[in-house]
Amino acid sequence: MATTKYSNAGWGGNIAEVISGAVTLTAQDNGKIFLCQAATVTLPTVSDMVGWHATFIRSSGSSTVNSLTLDAAHDAAMVVSDGSSYLNFKTIS
Repeated sequence: MATTKYSNAGWGGNIAEVISGAVTLTAQDNGKIFLCQAATVTLPTVSDMVGWHATFIRSSGSSTVNSLTLDAAHDAAMVVSDGSSYLNFKTIS
């Protein structure tokens, strides 16, 4: 997994990271923004993550996040856990 961390946003530890390849996220990734470069993302176990959320933006290459494919320029998705499943919100620019 390749990861590049950018500056801290200054609230709650939110940061933007560039990710590529196979990536497995953890509880510590809550609230982050990920710039995806041909990434295949595995999310944390949903039952442990009530309120967990992250935003994914396609930077380059096709990426897969929680069964969503980000393959068009600037595709983006927000994923939120309600404790029983992950809810996907995908936007296409």
